[in-house]
Amino acid sequence: MRKTTKECVRAFYDDRSITIGNTKVTFDTDGSTIMKLHGNIIAVKHDNELIISSAGWQTNTTKERLNGVLSCTSFGIYQKKGIWYLTDYTQSEKQDVEFYDGMVIKL
Repeated sequence: MRKTTKECVRAFYDDRSITIGNTKVTFDTDGSTIMKLHGNIIAVKHDNELIISSAGWQTNTTKERLNGVLSCTSFGIYQKKGIWYLTDYTQSEKQDVEFYDGMVIKL
């Protein structure tokens, strides 16, 4: 995991604002913690839920930032033949789901 991702993920889970390069962690008035990449919302943490999105940009950097956010869960994103999948590493049998923007994960 890149240093930028580590620092932003730490801030995201510590509920701290931070801006490093193209990644920014902020707060909403409803108490949500938000991670943005190039100004696009890619992760929102609120009420024990994590909402993840590529914001329409399925790039390596977006996937790397999302995997950083997901590193505190049992989930991860990988790509196969150009398609993103969400996997749960605690499942004995793979039950991967094709990634879509707005996926909700319980924390």
